[in-house]
Amino acid sequence: MTYLLSISIGPVQDFIAAARKTRDLWAGSYLLSEVSRAAAQKLEKNQCQLVYPSPKTVANRALSVPNKILAIAPEGASPAEVAQKASCAAQAQLCDFLNKALQNVCDQYPHIDKEVCCNQIGSFLELYAAWWPMKNGNLAEAREQVEELMAGRKALRDFAPSASSAGVPKSSLDPAGTQCLMAVRGRNITWTSSKARCWMRYPSRSASALPSVLSPPRELPPTL
Repeated sequence: MTYLLSISIGPVQDFIAAARKTRDLWAGSYLLSEVSRAAAQKLEKNQCQLVYPSPKTVANRALSVPNKILAIAPEGASPAEVAQKASCAAQAQLCDFLNKALQNVCDQYPHIDKEVCCNQIGSFLELYAAWWPMKNGNLAEAREQVEELMAGRKALRDFAPSASSAGVPKSSLDPAGTQCLMAVRGRNITWTSSKARCWMRYPSRSASALPSVLSPPRELPPTL
């Protein structure tokens, strides 16, 4: 039996809420697009037939990929296993973005806590999946049913325990996340960004932090 598989990748609202400039919105949209592209490509590699977006859209890097994917799983394949593989591909793409970002800044900013960054990335994506059997190849009926299941799954909220570390300050831009900058004792840290006209001063006793890694990418301060 074949199944119609629906996958939704987020979060979307978190990026919008945390954005302070239009480039923040663009960056969040780009990240989700590339993560969704990786998931769609994994589905194709597992012999799934993409319904939405089209295979041409996924293959064209100049086009954005929506965060909602519809695909027909191959005959005899487990939709749960197919969805899990797509989830792993999406997570791997996000981790790749993180590793590239850390390579670009760690030499200049050695106090970034890589372990905290990796932990935050590991629990960041919101990926939901639902599937419904396609009886007699009836795509319209299967889509109606799978969309109803997806809406119900999204309404069921997950309340995972906080991954914050005891005694570590929260991020100043994302209070849900732990700071990504390890404390530097005995000195003040001042970030100056003339382009953004943003000044932040951190006292030496609680040398606070880089934004949480889950915050939208922004221009790094030119001096530390």
